[in-house]
Amino acid sequence: METVVMTIMALVIFSFVLKMSGQGWIARFITCAVTALFTVLTCEAAASQSKTQIADWLSQPELMLDMSVWLTIDVAFQTGYCILAAKSLAGPLGRRGSMALAVCRYVPGLLVFPVLFAILTQLIFSLPGVDFAATAWSLGACLLIAAPLAAGGLCWLVP
Repeated sequence: METVVMTIMALVIFSFVLKMSGQGWIARFITCAVTALFTVLTCEAAASQSKTQIADWLSQPELMLDMSVWLTIDVAFQTGYCILAAKSLAGPLGRRGSMALAVCRYVPGLLVFPVLFAILTQLIFSLPGVDFAATAWSLGACLLIAAPLAAGGLCWLVP
């Protein structure tokens, strides 16, 4: 189960970077600033988690069903973004299509925040003895720098 969760987390992060690749640098920076701020602000909550509590959450079928609904909605936003972005390259979109593309483009993803929380929790567990706030600030700084660069790299790789 842990492998499936890690794979889904990696795909959510890739989806986040893919959506940011369709934005300008200012929108990328604002989006990454929000995610970095979220990471720093959730430091206390992440530090209070335990490995057994997280394992208990992953073994609850109700929670996994709820997460599958959120994942389905997130995938629908990503699919809509990809289809509308490709359609806009072929020709102009109508008014509703342009509005839908704008919404899909600027919604960073519904699951990126729980994934960032999970990454912060894993970092806190894997770095014993390191100040929790320093870990959160370091992850926030990495997000602020690496995510826009990854989106720019994706734009360069697949124009």
